[in-house]
Amino acid sequence: MSKRRNKSKSNIPNPYKLRIDEVKYNIGNKYIECVIRYVNPITNSLQISKGVANCNPEDVFNVEVGKHLAEGRAKYNMYKRYKEYINNITNNITDKYDILLIRELKHIQDIINEL
Repeated sequence: MSKRRNKSKSNIPNPYKLRIDEVKYNIGNKYIECVIRYVNPITNSLQISKGVANCNPEDVFNVEVGKHLAEGRAKYNMYKRYKEYINNITNNITDKYDILLIRELKHIQDIINEL
């Protein structure tokens, strides 16, 4: 008899979850750029997001801290861009349904007026 672990977890993927495909760092003189390549789950297309971390010329350059900062900024830009994409789609859908609702309310009113 086998026991199944994680019974609550589904094997069905979340259709709105972003999947990071690749993370690259471009390191310069007191400058780190993080480039994240990710898949938009709705369009299934590759997108790119960038984040930059600069160091003050008077400070000591720490590569690990710079990488974390640049990656955090790249992820922030990625999530922000995806949220704007989702909002754009849902706004278009809700606008269409608002038109349908107004049309149906008018139709109902016309039926009542005919009585």
